[in-house]
Amino acid sequence: MKLKTILSRLILPVLVVCSMQVSAQYGQFNSKDFGVKFGAALFLGDIGKSGVGVDLNQMRFHAGGSFRNFFSPNFALQVGVNYGQVRGDDKNAESDPAYSRNLSFKNDIIELSGRGEWHFLIIRDVGRTYTYRLDFNLFAFGGIGAFYNNPKAELNGSWVALQPLQTEGVSYGRIQPVVPVGIGFHFRVNKNHLIGWEAGLRKTFTDYVDDVSSRYVHHTEFTDPTTLALQDRSIELEGTNDPRFIGSENFSYGSDPVGTAPRGFADNKDWYAFTGITYSYAIRGKKRSFKKSRYHFSRRKYKRKKSRAKF
Repeated sequence: MKLKTILSRLILPVLVVCSMQVSAQYGQFNSKDFGVKFGAALFLGDIGKSGVGVDLNQMRFHAGGSFRNFFSPNFALQVGVNYGQVRGDDKNAESDPAYSRNLSFKNDIIELSGRGEWHFLIIRDVGRTYTYRLDFNLFAFGGIGAFYNNPKAELNGSWVALQPLQTEGVSYGRIQPVVPVGIGFHFRVNKNHLIGWEAGLRKTFTDYVDDVSSRYVHHTEFTDPTTLALQDRSIELEGTNDPRFIGSENFSYGSDPVGTAPRGFADNKDWYAFTGITYSYAIRGKKRSFKKSRYHFSRRKYKRKKSRAKF
């Protein structure tokens, strides 16, 4: 039996049992929180340091807000909005063909999503102070959403939207679906303050977050000067004597009018990622009352005594 299969059969039941024990010990509660996020945005697509990879040199910021509702200590639903800017530049490419392509972009992404969270590791009373003022939660999440996709390129000092230009002769929408998945943790301080960190990948269903996907259209097919300038920027390196430049004839300026030169990696859809610190303020609901039985010898019967569980 494969090691991966063995580990999955052993670890998953343990996590489930731990989650059930936490729920049983501390009861269930209704807790809601409003949060903010600040951190970094990364792009994984056709334009990058390795052609298809993460270009840390182009890392930018992201910020967001969220509302979360806990249905139990272990499960929650969250809706959120995020803004993040992703970038890519062939000047950071490792291979000479990718460097010679000479494309670059930025995309100001606005994302709206909903996700489910599984808090599979909960440690109450961190440090065993017996004050229950510091808890720790480790969780995984997955969901679905949509994002605004509007890649731009810089030309003569101005940023130009690429989606209307159809630089590859392909039309694509600016509203695209996305699937966020990731992990995170937070410390609950004095019951109301949640401070943590999370990292989430975003799976998209488009290859045009950077406006680059498949193959060049031959330069003779374009009549608009802006589209012509932005669809193939290898021509800008002609005459520069750059030792890494392989020649614009290898792209859309070749002799083949069909334009069969590759421009991107059509088999791989684009991804982006958000990671950073989080802060939430919790509005806790009413605690549930649990009852204990106490036997009264004088009355020879049990009396129900109310007690409150600590959360």
